[in-house]
Amino acid sequence: MNIEEVIFFSDSTISLAWINSPAHQLKNFLGNRVSKMQSLTEHHQWRHILSTENPADIISRGADTTDLKNLNLWWTGPTILIEEMNNDFSSSEIKMDSFEKELYSDEHKQLYTNNLVLSSDSDFITHILSLSNNF
Repeated sequence: MNIEEVIFFSDSTISLAWINSPAHQLKNFLGNRVSKMQSLTEHHQWRHILSTENPADIISRGADTTDLKNLNLWWTGPTILIEEMNNDFSSSEIKMDSFEKELYSDEHKQLYTNNLVLSSDSDFITHILSLSNNF
């Protein structure tokens, strides 16, 4: 089986906005999780789906097995997938305004670079140590 395209769906516009944000600009806890999601889904798309069209919500809201047998959404999936199978999905832009404070840390994080210099010349090492130890 050849899978040509993978599209992830979420009914959370906030989550989608986080996923589309630079992870290093987010608060640590959030940034770490977003970074992991971005790396795992790097070559795939994320799209929005209405909560009423999300089959996962059926289970998360406590539906029992007798309810499931009569729920078309559970067995066939969201109507948007059925309707759009032959069309391109319309890309909906996620706007970040009402929850922007939650997204970004108050201070911009600084990215640090570490450098390593190896030398067998003892004069060079002595010189470098004298520079860093004279504060």
